Amino acid sequence: CKETDLERIFLLHDEAERLQLERAVCGGGLLGLDPLPLRRLQGYLGLEPAFYFAFVHRLSASLWLPAGLGAILFGVERGLGDAAARFEWLTPIYALALMVWATGFVETWKRREAALAAEWDVDGSRMSNTAKGVRPEFEGYFRRGVHAKSGHFIEIGSDELPKGVDAPLLEMVPAELPRRRVLCSSTITSILIGVITICSLGLLVFRFIAARLAGVGGSFGVAALNAVFIELSGRWYRGLAHKLTEWENHRSYETHRDSLVLKLAVFSFFNKFYVAFFIAFAKGRQLQLFGYRFDDGCRDWQGRASSSCLDELRTMITVIVLMSATVGQVEDSLLPHWRARRAAAREAKRAAARVESGLPPEPRAGKQLRLQAAGALFDEYNERFLDFATATLFATAFPLCPLIVLLNNALDMRADLLKLLRLRERPLLISVRGIGTWLPLFDTVGYVAVFTNLAIIAFTSDILDRTSVGRWTEAQKLLLLVALEHGVLLGKMGLAFAVPDVPAAVVDAVAKREFLAGVWVRGERPDAVGAGNEWDDSDAKALRERESSLAPPTAAATAVTTDSGGRGGATQIV
Repeated sequence: CKETDLERIFLLHDEAERLQLERAVCGGGLLGLDPLPLRRLQGYLGLEPAFYFAFVHRLSASLWLPAGLGAILFGVERGLGDAAARFEWLTPIYALALMVWATGFVETWKRREAALAAEWDVDGSRMSNTAKGVRPEFEGYFRRGVHAKSGHFIEIGSDELPKGVDAPLLEMVPAELPRRRVLCSSTITSILIGVITICSLGLLVFRFIAARLAGVGGSFGVAALNAVFIELSGRWYRGLAHKLTEWENHRSYETHRDSLVLKLAVFSFFNKFYVAFFIAFAKGRQLQLFGYRFDDGCRDWQGRASSSCLDELRTMITVIVLMSATVGQVEDSLLPHWRARRAAAREAKRAAARVESGLPPEPRAGKQLRLQAAGALFDEYNERFLDFATATLFATAFPLCPLIVLLNNALDMRADLLKLLRLRERPLLISVRGIGTWLPLFDTVGYVAVFTNLAIIAFTSDILDRTSVGRWTEAQKLLLLVALEHGVLLGKMGLAFAVPDVPAAVVDAVAKREFLAGVWVRGERPDAVGAGNEWDDSDAKALRERESSLAPPTAAATAVTTDSGGRGGATQIV
């Protein structure tokens, strides 16, 4: 028998089931209006893709509210012209609704995630055997010992154990090696963020010059150039982040996932929104950059001097959102469809050539070996994270953001399903209990949105000056911002505290399932009187347990009768 190296392990796609899933996920399900066949997705693709599609579906369903309110506000602002000034009070109300919506979405998803985890029977013990187990890519050397909860490996020698007993043989690396590599990769990421900052400031200088030379056209042109720079640098860093995380050599899938998620989220967030933060909260104030003094004030849509930078912020956010959506759809929708059609044409040519040559049909495994290797959905989650940040952080400046994100989500969900079913291998089953580290990141964005939206109303726009008697000073605006921010944050935390993360129905169902599993699977026999005790045929133990759980009444005697076989009979209190 010839020995060969194992090239790859993957599951085979089933053509009939794949077609059924493609037909089931369409129409209203993509927009969050109709339910998705999550149980079938979980059974075919595994837990991680099923949780991803459930999350995107819930996000799309929740986005209808801010998308509708934003479309109304945008229509009022653009459709009424000068008369829209009478409805400027709608902007603070929309901002407040958006802040509450962000927390409400995160809390409802926590409950949905807990319900799905219970329905799919995902618990901590199962997760510890897979997601927290040793990654196949982990490289180390074998030593006898145990892993502590601190993450350190404790080596145990044979002289510390009885004769003939050995500690388990485990693959490990020195504890300081992963920490050094994580520190090194974090330093590289920080340096790259600094480089992005310098390049973004250079584009701002170019935008300042172009606005003076070419007016509004120059401003829009440089904004488009900045959006292209954001997309290219983000794409380049995603590949680098994957390589850095692999180099860190994490032992468990969970630590590997968390490290990569933080790299992607921090860099992508800073890369995409740095210029928007600068225009919103720094532009219009005198500063000196690269030896050049910038005292250029804010300008409106027509390029005229303005007391508010809101129009410039809207220009930048509009260009970033539209450019990101366009590039994303070309990359995630058009290219996958084109690749799928091209792959189908190649397969048809191969099949025809084999028929002409008199060869038998190619095995299913041989065809699917040419598919892309299945991988985790890090990049897909990162896109949803940035879309959520765009819809919440700066929706006050561009109210159509939630609507664009909603439509983009629907198209991306269809494209992601096509990639998983047609262009990639069927993923191996990895047990996860939800979306992991992405959930606290989404929650953090919801709290940051409180500051950005209130600060845009207070400082970036001139809504306060136009809707009140007299002009507000910077100090008064700051005090108002702090007061409103604390009030909204307390309201958001109160809402998060008031809504349980796990629905009571899920807790009840899990308790019943665990009880029945203990009786039917593990053979436990609970006491008929006291909860949590195992069945025991010994009369003495049964009576002791009953007497300890039921305190006898005062001045009462207990008589116990037994049958001839020695088994306990009726217990009567006299």
